[in-house]
Amino acid sequence: MGKRLPREEEWQLAIKQAKGKKQEMHSNTWEMTESEYNDGRNRFCILKGGSEYKAEGSDWYFDGGFQTEDFAAKQLLLYPGIDRCSTVGFRCVVDLD
Repeated sequence: MGKRLPREEEWQLAIKQAKGKKQEMHSNTWEMTESEYNDGRNRFCILKGGSEYKAEGSDWYFDGGFQTEDFAAKQLLLYPGIDRCSTVGFRCVVDLD
């Protein structure tokens, strides 16, 4: 209980603190953050980390491979519920109050 998605800056801080353990922070999926935005036309969230999967054949695909901690990808949210993709995952954080 009390778990939530990390904000972008929390995700970046966690991977910077991991230093030599960066590979442990990477997974087979992009990491979803709680940072959801609306630009008046589209809803989107920010993804961090990267994925081992490298899609080929179109410029529309996300950059493949693991990314640096300051890299972010914009994921359009097309459905009011949960948008699912096998290359997008998440980690939860817990506030230590």
